[in-house]
Amino acid sequence: KCHDLKKMLSGMLSGNIESKDINAINNQLAIYDSIVKTGNDYLDVVLTDKSLYCESKDIRLTVMADAEKLNFLSDMEIYSIFGNILDNAVEAVINLEPEKRVISLSVKGNDGILCIHSDNYYKTPVEQSGGVFKTSKKDKTQHGFGLLSIKRVVEKYGGAMTVNADGEVFSIDIII
Repeated sequence: KCHDLKKMLSGMLSGNIESKDINAINNQLAIYDSIVKTGNDYLDVVLTDKSLYCESKDIRLTVMADAEKLNFLSDMEIYSIFGNILDNAVEAVINLEPEKRVISLSVKGNDGILCIHSDNYYKTPVEQSGGVFKTSKKDKTQHGFGLLSIKRVVEKYGGAMTVNADGEVFSIDIII
């Protein structure tokens, strides 16, 4: 990619560039804009992957993360928490009007306490049974385990998780 960008930039400097080449440069540079640096390599990979996907679907993902505080979690636990949070959020906003295709995620830590918060708009009614949110997907045997997986990791470390689906905003808060 670097070689291709240098070649295109050289064409720009010599005045031999077409608008399609300018668009190609912008698209390739956008990938580098999407790279997330949080202080935790595995979370960086997860967030960069989700960020690129969101960008391709016109979803605005904002992340504020000091993820050095996550180093006590295994890679799988990081994926379980953040992959599930973001997959659920993307599914909720992907078919909404453009101004509501917004996902917010924050990760903060201080004095041995880790706080994770995420919220997003949603439209499909969220069903609960016995305090557990139910999947909206037809195949209930293969889906509906994301929040349970998150909760299992949180409880393993003596933490707490709250989920709220009021009005148009779905939010999840985790404290470990």
